[in-house]
Amino acid sequence: MSKRYSKELIKEIKEEFKTSSLSIRQLSEKYEIPHATIGRWVHNSHKIIRQDKAKAKAKAIELYQNTDLTMKEVSEAVNVKLGTVGCWLTGLRVKESKGAKGAKNNNLKLITYEQKEIIKEQKEIIKLLKNEIERLSNR
Repeated sequence: MSKRYSKELIKEIKEEFKTSSLSIRQLSEKYEIPHATIGRWVHNSHKIIRQDKAKAKAKAIELYQNTDLTMKEVSEAVNVKLGTVGCWLTGLRVKESKGAKGAKNNNLKLITYEQKEIIKEQKEIIKLLKNEIERLSNR
């Protein structure tokens, strides 16, 4: 007979997997639930997780290109590990160099069509969110 777990516990574990650096095996040990079970829960919501990561990637790229934030500050802003953000930006062939006063110099060479489309979508979302914030603040 298979053991039943509450929807709340499943949601909590999936959220922890998505937002923490814990692996499925580590969560399995923490909650004393078979890793195959947790893996099934996580992979059933894998599409959502991939979409969230794509949004985080687009946001990180946008922040890095359009602000004076460092890679570390960008990683904190999008709540993604610094190494992951570094890989994303390396994929853009971004070279970061620090000047005497800590200012960064971006030498952007290539960006894929997919990344460009993601950035375009994110800019539209930001515009809509800004409009919604303004609308709500005028109430």
